[in-house]
Amino acid sequence: MRRESDRQKRIIWIVLIIAAIAAVIALLIPRPTEVETAEAFRGDLVLDLSTTGVVEGNVADVSARVVGEVSEILVEEGDAVRQGQTVALLDPSELQADVDRARAALATAQAQLAAANQGLAGETRQVNAEISRARAAVSAARSRLAELQAGSRPQEIRQAQAAVDQAAAQARNAQLELNRAEQLYQEGAISRRQLDEARTAVQVAEANLSAARERLALVREGARSEQIEAAQAEVRAAEASLAQALAGEELIAVRQEEVRAARAQVEQAQAVLQAAQARLGFTSITSPITGTVVRRHVEEGETVSPQQPIVTVARDGDIWVTAEVDQEDVAAVDTGQQVRISLDAYPGRYATGVVTDVSPVAVPKEVGRVRAKVVRARIDIAESDLPLRAGMEVNVDGSLKVAEDVLLVPNDAVQRVGDKDVVYVIRDGRAYRQEVEVGLSNFDYTIIRDGLSAGQVVAVSNVDDLTDGERVRTVK
Repeated sequence: MRRESDRQKRIIWIVLIIAAIAAVIALLIPRPTEVETAEAFRGDLVLDLSTTGVVEGNVADVSARVVGEVSEILVEEGDAVRQGQTVALLDPSELQADVDRARAALATAQAQLAAANQGLAGETRQVNAEISRARAAVSAARSRLAELQAGSRPQEIRQAQAAVDQAAAQARNAQLELNRAEQLYQEGAISRRQLDEARTAVQVAEANLSAARERLALVREGARSEQIEAAQAEVRAAEASLAQALAGEELIAVRQEEVRAARAQVEQAQAVLQAAQARLGFTSITSPITGTVVRRHVEEGETVSPQQPIVTVARDGDIWVTAEVDQEDVAAVDTGQQVRISLDAYPGRYATGVVTDVSPVAVPKEVGRVRAKVVRARIDIAESDLPLRAGMEVNVDGSLKVAEDVLLVPNDAVQRVGDKDVVYVIRDGRAYRQEVEVGLSNFDYTIIRDGLSAGQVVAVSNVDDLTDGERVRTVK
């Protein structure tokens, strides 16, 4: 019995020693690292785009053209307006006063012009009449002088003699009539008045005969020197009068200048009135386009200056979206790409758009305290189930196939070690470090350009803890 007990004790001790040795060996030999794995495969890389944008359009700032106080704004943001529709009114009182003053000034200028024209017409008539009379006097005086200087012609002598003969015949006849009248008067056949008329006729006939004889004698004798001198004096006097009359034309020129000045004043007053009327018309502010009011810039009672926007109108149907893409995500957007546009206020309703332009330059943007750079992309609206209006902020989502039939691995498989990218290839229960050249990546996969083949298995978990050649145990 004792020998059997000793044998059992030895067996127990042996088992204990073996267990202790196994424990020591287990402590000295490291356990394999558990890793999840994936196969490198060929496929397409698609980048997702998710950003925000602002609806823009061809807009027109409806501005005042004159300084004035806004008395009434007739539209609100979101209102539809037509081209030419009045959207705001300015207080016209000051501009109306300007028009009234301009009208009064024009009336004064027109009255002054009428007076100047009347003065010119009167002066012209008077001067022209004086010149005509003076020229006629000069012509007559020169003719008289020419006659005296030339002497009597035979025709004039004959005419004078004929006049004497005629006057003598008339005198004889008058005397015969007087003799007859005296006889009849004595007989009582005629009145005393008729007798006196016969005597008067004789006196007139004798006077005419005497004048005719003197004229004949003068014609036969010719002009005397004193007559020629007197005629010359008459010519000089007439010429002096003509010169004085012609000097009156200077007065006409003065009147004409007065008319021109008055006419210029009228034209200036008309221009001032037209400008004042135009400014008065500017108190009614109209929309230059048909569209939707997207912004009110001022309120009633405010004073605005020329070119200061009062409201902004966006042209209907001519809108697009400008999206800002972070420069890190710029690879996810390209021209021709289709995107989906949504509004938080209209869940389940979308618009589709096409990227038509991507800016080649990134611009800085500050959001709060964060500074970043973004690239702006233009998106034209293709179809829409949304009431999009300029100024709205929208969501933009889309995807872009940036590479086809490329080698892909999960992002978690790639590790940056120093300045190199590596993956751990799993082969025969061990992990082997492999340098690779990577390309673009999305949220899930990275392109492997070189260093790996399709079908190779790579670790995708605990890669930071692996060493080259380390034993691993794959888990699902």
